[in-house]
Amino acid sequence: MKAYKHLGTNIWLVRCVRRSGFQDMYNDTDERKLRKRVFNNPNIPSNGKLSVARTYLFSKGCFNCGTWPNLNKVVYLKFPCSIMSIYRSATQSKRRVEGNISDLHLLTQYALVSPANILRISRISVLIRVVSKKVVSLLNIINMFSKFQYGWAHDVLLDLKWLALFEEFKHIKGMELSGIVEIIQANVQGFGNSVRKVLPAPFMNIPHDVEDGKNVHCAPTNVPISCPCCNVILPSLQQFGVHMKAKHNVRNPMALYLGRKITHCNICLKEFHTRECALNHLRYRSQACRMATILQDPVMTSEEVDQVAKEEAPKNKLLYANAKKRYHKDSPCVQLPGPLPLVYFYRFGSV
Repeated sequence: MKAYKHLGTNIWLVRCVRRSGFQDMYNDTDERKLRKRVFNNPNIPSNGKLSVARTYLFSKGCFNCGTWPNLNKVVYLKFPCSIMSIYRSATQSKRRVEGNISDLHLLTQYALVSPANILRISRISVLIRVVSKKVVSLLNIINMFSKFQYGWAHDVLLDLKWLALFEEFKHIKGMELSGIVEIIQANVQGFGNSVRKVLPAPFMNIPHDVEDGKNVHCAPTNVPISCPCCNVILPSLQQFGVHMKAKHNVRNPMALYLGRKITHCNICLKEFHTRECALNHLRYRSQACRMATILQDPVMTSEEVDQVAKEEAPKNKLLYANAKKRYHKDSPCVQLPGPLPLVYFYRFGSV
């Protein structure tokens, strides 16, 4: 199967596997073509260029961004940079040239949709599409997960609560997602038209997504983890592992599943050249490989893992003396030849 159908949209699996996130949406080839054929064409009026930019962003440019998970500050900042790059190309306004206008003035002067509102419109549009398709089981899951602090369903609820601050949507103020879904079901097309009419308004597009270095509309990518020993809250899985080793002398259990001299992942067959890098791949990087590895039996005991750590201690001290991390490697990871395990395809898909 080369493609699957998701809520009425055909998505090509090969494209999803080979590209990710921002690379898929804002590739240099598309932007170069737009600049050459449209934005730098003196025969096309400015309104026409902006119309092409809007059409591109709401179709191919931001395709499927309404299904994105939570984005932290670092990842999220890449999104508005890409959006504003398209806008500035369309208006022939460069950021680093003296005398040019700021992003706020650019959005208000040309009545453009801010990056935050593009995400809002896309997320709410996906919810409206689910409601219109009458996928009861999926709606029940969305209603259940909207009560949690993190996740796509919670973000949609925050978007709808933000809409409730305005006169056109004051009737949904203070409602849970299940109640708002009932209102959408009563008039699916009308609700969608109201959202698309209100959000692009100039006063709605002030770029206030990141204030004082904190995330306002985007939750962290990693859900905070509570330590079972001392109840300390750790912001990420990696910091949780460091805390458990430093404070409670509890190692990450993934070390039990990797052999003493193994430097590659047995699931995706990627060679990392060092055992520490292969362990980091299983601990923090690839959930698919981590879950597939846990299904297998451990290949080492806790005593053997402690012995390996003692043997690697002098090498790690030498790396630290040279201002390098213990996971430093001189060569990039490469793909090893050979067939991938069947569990990798049928249970977890791609990395």
